[in-house]
Amino acid sequence: MAVSQIVGYIKGKSAIHIARNYLEQKKNYNGMHFWARGYFVSTVGTDEEVVRAYIQIIALNSYLSLNRRLEKVIVARP
Repeated sequence: MAVSQIVGYIKGKSAIHIARNYLEQKKNYNGMHFWARGYFVSTVGTDEEVVRAYIQIIALNSYLSLNRRLEKVIVARP
């Protein structure tokens, strides 16, 4: 499957989801365009370390956020 097909699929499905759930449209036949034409794709090869660091930071933030929420639940119990 080509990158352009994947991007087209994601843009199409997400536009339908947003229109139905947030713009309260039942049909998508009115010719509106949600996304701009085109997209940008870059390889990970030279930036792999940056991507790995980003993923680790996101994972750490998610873990810390979950711990804070759990602490509130534990403290709130009688």
